[in-house]
Amino acid sequence: LDRPPVAAALVNRLDLADYKAEARGSGRWWGSDGEGTEGIVELVHADTSTRIYYLEGTHRSRYLPDVSGKAVVFLRMAAITDSNRLPAMDSTLVAYARLDNRFLSGVASVLRPLIASTVGRKLAKGVDVVNRLGLEMRQRPDRVLFEATDPPALPDEDVAYLKEALGAMAPATGRIEHARP
Repeated sequence: LDRPPVAAALVNRLDLADYKAEARGSGRWWGSDGEGTEGIVELVHADTSTRIYYLEGTHRSRYLPDVSGKAVVFLRMAAITDSNRLPAMDSTLVAYARLDNRFLSGVASVLRPLIASTVGRKLAKGVDVVNRLGLEMRQRPDRVLFEATDPPALPDEDVAYLKEALGAMAPATGRIEHARP
């Protein structure tokens, strides 16, 4: 969550989704979900369990006109133990969106359940992909590191950050081990 370009590169290299992201200054990124939605994401607040983002973006579709708007997204995360007694994350996501086009905004108010469902699905998909990346990092750290260093390798600074993160996930020995089948 704190390095979207690195996360997007790993998500693509691990074939989890077709995301792209580029840094656009401190705490700002351009991103695309590969399915017609793209825009600028700005991190407004971050602590150990909460992230607040401000988004400005556009969604392009074959069947509808381009829709642009803004959103504020609140994400709260808590480490939990799942039913199999494995570490997991419980994520709560709340988003407030506003469309830029007055006509579409008026139509959206009539179609609020459909629009809210679509926006919620897009945001939830992003959280799900990040969760899947986290699972991949925990279960197959060697594969993740291989993908990060496979040419063209991620920048040295990002590889060092990734090694540190993978080391923090490693068992008590501090070594990165192969995931068990």
